[in-house]
Amino acid sequence: MRATTGFFAGSIMTFFLLAGVIILTEPPPSSRGVASVSVVATKSSRPIVVSANSWGMFYVEGRINDDVQVRFLIDTGATYTSIMYRDAQRLREGLKHGPTIRISTGNGVIEAPRVLFSRLQIGHIVLDDVDGIIESQRASLTGVLGMSFLKKIKKWEGQGGTLLLEQ
Repeated sequence: MRATTGFFAGSIMTFFLLAGVIILTEPPPSSRGVASVSVVATKSSRPIVVSANSWGMFYVEGRINDDVQVRFLIDTGATYTSIMYRDAQRLREGLKHGPTIRISTGNGVIEAPRVLFSRLQIGHIVLDDVDGIIESQRASLTGVLGMSFLKKIKKWEGQGGTLLLEQ
C-alpha cells in the first residue's frame, strides 16, 4: 500500500507500508553514480539496508545535531566521520571543537579540526558524541561516515551489493 510521496535530499522518495515494514525507495541510480538508497525498518531489529550505487559506493542521508542534513559516503577505511566546512557552518550548536590533526587520505595528508558531534542520525539510528573532523580541502560534495560512527552501532556488514546497519 502506497502511503505518500515526498522529497528527501533533493530526490523523490516513495514510502510503502507493508505488514509493519516501511520501505523507502529512490529512483534508480543514474549513470553519473548517484546512490540508490533503500531503508528497511521492521518493528523488531530495524536494520537499515543501503544498496550500492552503480560504482559500488554506499551513500546515506544523515542529520547532525537534529539540525543539518548531510549526505554521507560510507567508508569503512576512514577512522573519522567527516563533514565539509560548509556543512559545519550551517550547524547552530552542538559541535565541540578539538585540536587540528593530520590525517592520511587517499589524496594525501590533510590537516583538519577534530570535532565531537553531539548527535548523528542515519535513518532511525541515533548516536550521541561521535568523533569527527571538518574537511575543507576535499573536492567531494559529501561527508564521510567512518569508523567513529560504525564502531558504535551493534552491527554493520556487507552482503553483496548491500550494506546492513543495525543499532
